Amino acid sequence: NRHELSFQGADFEKLKADGFVEYEQSLRCKSGATRWLALAAARLANGDFIGFTSDIQGLKETENALRQSRDRLEYLVSSCPAVIYTTRPSGDYATTFMSEKVRSLLGYDPDQFVFDPGFFAKQIHPDDVAGIYEALPKLTESGRQRHEFRFRTNTGEYRWLDDEMVLIRDADG
Repeated sequence: NRHELSFQGADFEKLKADGFVEYEQSLRCKSGATRWLALAAARLANGDFIGFTSDIQGLKETENALRQSRDRLEYLVSSCPAVIYTTRPSGDYATTFMSEKVRSLLGYDPDQFVFDPGFFAKQIHPDDVAGIYEALPKLTESGRQRHEFRFRTNTGEYRWLDDEMVLIRDADG
C-alpha cells in the first residue's frame, strides 16, 4: 500500500532546526487495517531532505503483548496474600525484588530490602539465622527449600514466617 507521509507541526520544526527527526506513526490502510511505521528524515548538505520508513507493526504488537503480560503479572503479585520476593541465588543472597504485600504484613517499605543487601538477614531472629544460611547453598542442588523462622516487624515484635524458596534457573543455569 502506498501512503502519503508528511511532516507537520513540531516534527517539521524539529526537522528544519536540527536537520533530523524521527517518530512513529499509525496509518490506516485501504483494507481498514492499521499499521505502525517508524519514520525518519534528514536534511542533506544540498538542502534537500531524505526520508526513511520502516514497518514496525510486529514490534508494536510484541510491545503490546509484553505490556499486557506485565500488567497481568503485576496484578497477580499485588493481589497475592503472601509476600513474594526474589534474591540472588548465592553470595550475599541479597533481595532483588520485594512485593508491596510486605507493607501490610510486616510494615516495611519494599525498597528497604532491595537497597540494603543485608536488611532481610538483619530482621531474622538471631537464633534462626544460622540454620537458614547453612541450608541456602544446598538450594542449587534441591531446587526448593522451606524454612520457618521468626522475623522482626517494623514495630520490633517477632512474627513466625513460613518461607518457601524455589530456584528459577536462567539460560546460564
